[in-house]
Amino acid sequence: MMELMATVVIISVCLVMALRIFSMCASYVSEALNNSVAAEILKDKLNELKEKAVLGNGVDVSSSSESISKGKRSFSYAEEIKPWNELVLEDEDTGTAEAAGEEAGDEEERNGLCEVDSKIRWKTAGRSREVTVKTLLPIKGFRYEF
Repeated sequence: MMELMATVVIISVCLVMALRIFSMCASYVSEALNNSVAAEILKDKLNELKEKAVLGNGVDVSSSSESISKGKRSFSYAEEIKPWNELVLEDEDTGTAEAAGEEAGDEEERNGLCEVDSKIRWKTAGRSREVTVKTLLPIKGFRYEF
């Protein structure tokens, strides 16, 4: 009888541990799927912006947000396009780069670039998650001279 009780205890402890491991693995798979779907949405949105920049001779300064559903998952997408006026100067002697700060002046007039800040957010198990991508694109109306 004692052997039977010991066996039941061992089986129940092992079963609880197996269920806990299964639950952890399922949450990791769900998180990985959310991350890949978020990356896919960001890639699609950035490709649309790049296409608009190439075909429309640049992009306009703006900000927007929208809700996106993929399957049973819902995401919140926001993008902000603002002039990029940070000039980075490289020191020829040391090879290091530093921001020019005030010396840059009105750089959006000279460099013709805008900074695109794209964010996608979602909630998983009551916690907010976010992926952010920043890139530079040509600003609308800037004339490039080669």
